[in-house]
Amino acid sequence: MDKNTIDILKNFSTINQSIMIYEGNQLATMATTKNIFASAVVATEFPRDFAIYNLPEFLSVLSLFSEPKIEYGENDITIKEGKMKVRYQYSSPAVVVSPPKGKSIPVRDVLLTFDLKKEDLAGLVKASSILKATDLIIDQNSMSVTNRKGNDNTYKIDIEAAEGDTDRSFALKVEYLKLIPNDYRVQVNERVLNFTNEEKQLSYTFTLDRD
Repeated sequence: MDKNTIDILKNFSTINQSIMIYEGNQLATMATTKNIFASAVVATEFPRDFAIYNLPEFLSVLSLFSEPKIEYGENDITIKEGKMKVRYQYSSPAVVVSPPKGKSIPVRDVLLTFDLKKEDLAGLVKASSILKATDLIIDQNSMSVTNRKGNDNTYKIDIEAAEGDTDRSFALKVEYLKLIPNDYRVQVNERVLNFTNEEKQLSYTFTLDRD
């Protein structure tokens, strides 16, 4: 299992601590509240379907090894390197909240599209922590983090060359922004906010706040 696949799994474990992995090289996860969906195409080819209930624990087990050999059995994964060996049991798929195999969420009737640089995303996340901001607000011209129901401390970045024309603003809880740092193409419609990096085949879709 390569480093990029492990990094994706680490990130996905912050969205849902369980995961259903299907045969092939596409990973996907969904929050237990079903308001976050993420998917990625990875270099690792998984030879079978299996479920991991405690993904952070599984990743910690992997961290015990430097260059392990991994065997995917019928009931468990065997991880070996030198004198070390771990057998890690699969869980029942029935106890894992996961999207169906091959699921995607197309973003239709897009109201706003723009590019978000890695450093701007990092700035928003850092500012939200410093200002204790709870909300991400997006409009035609800017992205900002603030508290809609509290103080007026706000950090804002301008959106350049946005496609679309809307006088609406869109809100999402900052705590949901569990993205791997990257450049993203951002799309917004009435229901969802999508971040996609086509080069890395990585995508996140969030259900927008309604209140």
